[in-house]
Amino acid sequence: IVETFTGHTQRETLLVGLLREELNVSVREHWTPGAEWLAGYRKSRLAELVGELRGPMYGSIALKSPKTEVVQTLAEMFSKAAESPESITDPGVAERANAWVPAILGEGSKIMVGA
Repeated sequence: IVETFTGHTQRETLLVGLLREELNVSVREHWTPGAEWLAGYRKSRLAELVGELRGPMYGSIALKSPKTEVVQTLAEMFSKAAESPESITDPGVAERANAWVPAILGEGSKIMVGA
């Protein structure tokens, strides 16, 4: 839906932000990033996201891993955080994963994928 309003998926646009605010939409209440969706990102950006969610050391490890493993790791992390946050040892990881949205969707999250 977002792509119908803008061709740029790396940062929020005025129209998307206005619609989000006016319609009071919270994407994360209804959507969890999955492996198929995450596979659309470059491996370097996925590794950076792992670092943002779990810590810089994990981001460095992810950068050296095959992209398919990084995608699977993130998909599992997002899924676990959404379904049973208590199953994640570090509650901060679950909180950050459940708050993360792509930058174009804004939502005031501190953790966003940027350009």
